[in-house]
Amino acid sequence: MQNTPSGLAALDVPTPPPLESPSALVHYTLESPWALGALLVLAAAVAFSIASKRENRRPFVLAGCQFLTLAVALVIVASVITTPREAIIRATRALVGAVATADAAALDTALDEQCTLYYFQAPDGLGRAGIMTAVAASFSPGAAYRVGDWHLEAVQARATSPTTGQAQVKVFVRPEQWSFPHRSWWRIDFRKDMDASPPVWRATAIMPLEIQGVENARGR
Repeated sequence: MQNTPSGLAALDVPTPPPLESPSALVHYTLESPWALGALLVLAAAVAFSIASKRENRRPFVLAGCQFLTLAVALVIVASVITTPREAIIRATRALVGAVATADAAALDTALDEQCTLYYFQAPDGLGRAGIMTAVAASFSPGAAYRVGDWHLEAVQARATSPTTGQAQVKVFVRPEQWSFPHRSWWRIDFRKDMDASPPVWRATAIMPLEIQGVENARGR
């Protein structure tokens, strides 16, 4: 994957309304603990600095040690716990990657048995088998839309229940045959397959929100 050349930034699609953001508490403790961890380390440094200038150092040294312990514990807990939102984001990346590379095995894992794709060529829905066939026909080596370069420009996700969730993802691709950049926004619904070991988030519905060059991407 490569970075997008700045001169191509104008070739874009409208941005849909964003999904609901996670709570600040969950985000800054379990998903992105580095800012809070850095503050705790800074607090520890301040406490140790004060301790070095006081005769009664013990309270400040203890405080510094506690701040450091909290920072380490925060990072360890965040690295061990995967929130549903993080799991949905990972599943989204895996699904897009499976499509872009025509990886049949990865796509088989990413799609729920009841997964349906709704788009302008199948407004009534394309089932799981149809999705697998379409991906192989369009993106396999030598196919017309074989992807040479791809990456995700934006990923949003939310858990709607302990076992369901949704993602919105902006995808950049550059087909091999004409090397022209293309962008699109997609909505993906997910279900956590509790029968799998370990449980896996799989896509149950896929729908384009915006596709560059397509007026009615959803066909509805």
